[in-house]
Amino acid sequence: MEAGFDLLHIDPTVDRELQPGRELDVNTIIERTVLLIKSCEAYRTKKGLPIIAYEVGTEEVHGGLANEDMFNAFLAGLRKRMNEEGLADAWPCLIVGKVGTDLDTTMFSPQIAAELYKTASRYGMVLKGHYTDNVENPAAYPASKMGGANVGPEFTEVECDALFELESMESALLKEAATSSSHFRETLMDAVIRSGRWEKWRHPDEMGKSFSELSVERQSWLLKTGARYIWTDRAVLAARQRLYANVKKDGFDPHGFVVGRIRQQILKYCRAFNLYSTIPTLEAEFERRRKLPFWGEGQVLAAGEMIVELMRPAAGQPLDVTGEFKGPYPSGAPANFADASARIGKRTGFVGSTGQDSFGQLLRDRFKRDHIDSKLIASVKRKTTGCAFVAYDKQGGRKFIFHIAGTASDRLPPPARAARYAGSFRHLHLMGCSLAVSRLMRETCIAMAQAVKKAGGSVSLDPNLRPELLSAEECRGILLPVVRLSDIVLPSSGEASLLVHEADSEKACLRLLEMGVKVVVLKLGESGCRVFSADRAIDVPGFKVKAVDPTGAGDCFDAGFISGYIDNLTLYDTARLANAMGALATSRMGPMEGAFSLREVLAFMKEQEQY
Repeated sequence: MEAGFDLLHIDPTVDRELQPGRELDVNTIIERTVLLIKSCEAYRTKKGLPIIAYEVGTEEVHGGLANEDMFNAFLAGLRKRMNEEGLADAWPCLIVGKVGTDLDTTMFSPQIAAELYKTASRYGMVLKGHYTDNVENPAAYPASKMGGANVGPEFTEVECDALFELESMESALLKEAATSSSHFRETLMDAVIRSGRWEKWRHPDEMGKSFSELSVERQSWLLKTGARYIWTDRAVLAARQRLYANVKKDGFDPHGFVVGRIRQQILKYCRAFNLYSTIPTLEAEFERRRKLPFWGEGQVLAAGEMIVELMRPAAGQPLDVTGEFKGPYPSGAPANFADASARIGKRTGFVGSTGQDSFGQLLRDRFKRDHIDSKLIASVKRKTTGCAFVAYDKQGGRKFIFHIAGTASDRLPPPARAARYAGSFRHLHLMGCSLAVSRLMRETCIAMAQAVKKAGGSVSLDPNLRPELLSAEECRGILLPVVRLSDIVLPSSGEASLLVHEADSEKACLRLLEMGVKVVVLKLGESGCRVFSADRAIDVPGFKVKAVDPTGAGDCFDAGFISGYIDNLTLYDTARLANAMGALATSRMGPMEGAFSLREVLAFMKEQEQY
């Protein structure tokens, strides 16, 4: 769950303490399934992790759901016990059933599948087949309304055959140099025997026999079936490397040869399961992931100005008198958001630019440290990185002097290029301050938002504009085109009123919903926030913290809310996370210095709940 998996297979039907030949009672299987799901849900909730799906099902070693009667009894009992334990919302979406196949058979049974499908459907579940390997009629699966099929050993068998073929090539190439042979098959067999995995599949008449006492055919079958458990064995890895080195002649790619064989076997199922149209999609997805160096999928993207800030160290030190400054600190509202997002574990990217100077290097080093993808951060020659000077009055207010226009920080890559990159992310976050920097930056941001929406992702907007710098009409003209593309808008009271020309901030938030926004989050500072959606409005209290520097607090708040939103947390839990991150952001001097890891944020929330 912490690694981000969406689906867990809960299978309590293997019992290491049960004697061979004995089968588990169905009630034991039910109780263990409930116990495991309950434990997972408790851990997920405690850690603030996103909702996941569950799969339950079979393993025939100790009986499992290997016949229709047990299948029916299991589902009836599981529904009753999960309701009793308050786990109705965690009801599994998939159930694995035995549909006439096991590791020793090659024929799927549409008749058995039809009966199990009826039962699974009554419980709102999708049926998945166990042991699909090497079936002779895989095309019968979709025709029988199967929702999935487990395949694994078959691909390992193909991998073994390809490697053994390479070993035959090696033998021919090294006729007079046998001592340098990889001895791959021998090494693989030794590792399989040492693992003990092969014993799981012994037939009744093979019990008590050693591996060498079995027939040649059975040894070969057990070797290929058990190999999937020991591919990472050090001796096997070393032998494989030697094998590849020995046959890598005249441009021949041995690893590509093996992968090609596995690919062909996978395509067999793509054809049988009518997955033709998904192949280009999968290929495009793999290509997209290959271009993202830090992850398999981009989650959160931000765009806009990257600047540094130099700050008066204490309140009551105005900018119009000589005095000391602290910094430079990496900053820029969208950059602060991106850093906070990355710090809590979201795979984050950024689109922006810096100068080729020390300030730019400071920003780049910070993004590198926090693993933010910087592929579309331009390094502009003969332009300096933008900056801001900040002072605090004794009432907690702030004064800024910005130097962004005309610097490297006031530009983004061309709209078409930025849009292509944005389309590979699940969510895009934009800020009004970025939209106001320049017309070209605004056009690029809008193109990115359109690309994310077209790809099925979501967009959020923090208005974050200073009315003292622009008229109300100018602010609305800049922000409303992005509001219409946004799923989430996160305004302060004044910003909500400014956006729709409505003095009452709550009515203003409701007006934004009428414009097509799904969620409006009204920021209320240390009091927390109010979250508006189509069916309700909820008040979520803030957290207490000793404030040192409020700069960047709203940006960190945004990062927390977007994180919870894309992880499908409830709106209340999402807002609590946002409030906690916003509060913590004020506890340190510097716009990005108040960004914390998810573990630290959750610990802070737990500590606050004790008071």
